[in-house]
Amino acid sequence: MTEFEYDFIHDLVNKLTTISGKTKKLKKVLTSEELEILLQIEEANKEAQKLVQDYGNSLDK
Repeated sequence: MTEFEYDFIHDLVNKLTTISGKTKKLKKVLTSEELEILLQIEEANKEAQKLVQDYGNSLDK
């Protein structure tokens, strides 16, 4: 893995983690419709985290 790839993945993981933390705070103040959208965002975030992790693991090989 190059330094650029490592930095890119590390930065992306940090951003995804930040999104995850912010969505937890939002759950307390949202309407049911907004909450449904937030749950979709969380699911997409989890999928993105897995893809980034898998990509990083593939570069390590």
